[in-house]
Amino acid sequence: IHPADMAELGIENGDHIELESDVGKITAIAEADETMRPGVISIPHGFGPATGEMDEDGGVSIGALIVADEFYQRVNAIPRMTAIPVNVRRLSSRIIGHQTAEVE
Repeated sequence: IHPADMAELGIENGDHIELESDVGKITAIAEADETMRPGVISIPHGFGPATGEMDEDGGVSIGALIVADEFYQRVNAIPRMTAIPVNVRRLSSRIIGHQTAEVE
């Protein structure tokens, strides 16, 4: 996430965040990246459980945010996995080292 977006949302590196699309939610760990375009969030697809929850290594799948049978490429049936509008909110926990800690 671009650092300016994180500051605007009150998010710090290591904070757990929730991303919600029109069809589902996922939990992820925020990390600042100045090379990101403001207003854009990048999450590698294919890591973590399909439920949208993080695995023990912090991996998460964006599958819970997409609709596979509505927005897809007609030529090969691959669902849209990019440019998905999401709402972002900070959750009340963060990763410190490899441990989860509750924050206010």
